[in-house]
Amino acid sequence: MTSAALGLHQKLVNERGPQFAGTDEYWATVDKTMSRRFPEYFGEALEADTGDTREIARKRNVVAPASRSRSPRKIVLKQSQLAIAKKLGLTPEQYARELVKTEN
Repeated sequence: MTSAALGLHQKLVNERGPQFAGTDEYWATVDKTMSRRFPEYFGEALEADTGDTREIARKRNVVAPASRSRSPRKIVLKQSQLAIAKKLGLTPEQYARELVKTEN
């Protein structure tokens, strides 16, 4: 996509001059061209040659986080644990917090 955008930029500058870069019309052309060439990244409705309009779902890339910070773990309580929490007069969240403390 980056190469396509850079190539489009060069083409527009060659055709219309360097003063064209950065104008509203320039950005509209870039947006239109990029969304037409890469619809899976923009999730916009497109018109096919037949006049059909279809919705393209935007794909999301899954990547590792930039840092290795410890995120909170999701605790799933069993039915027996929920019953114990209820007998003790605790909310499931309070019980889960105490459970995590005892595990560490």
